[in-house]
Amino acid sequence: MTDSNLTNVLDAMGGKQFPGGCVDCDAFQEVIPVEAGVWSLAIFHDDDCPALARMERGK
Repeated sequence: MTDSNLTNVLDAMGGKQFPGGCVDCDAFQEVIPVEAGVWSLAIFHDDDCPALARMERGK
């Protein structure tokens, strides 16, 4: 995949939610455009997710 193809795919995914991202809960992922050519992938866990609790405790 060329850089421009990847850019087009990530631009199209921007702001959309996709299932998955955690084996412990029904998390979803979102591609967040930061600036031109830069994206962030965020994972949104359930409030009662054990993996999220471990991360928040720093383990």
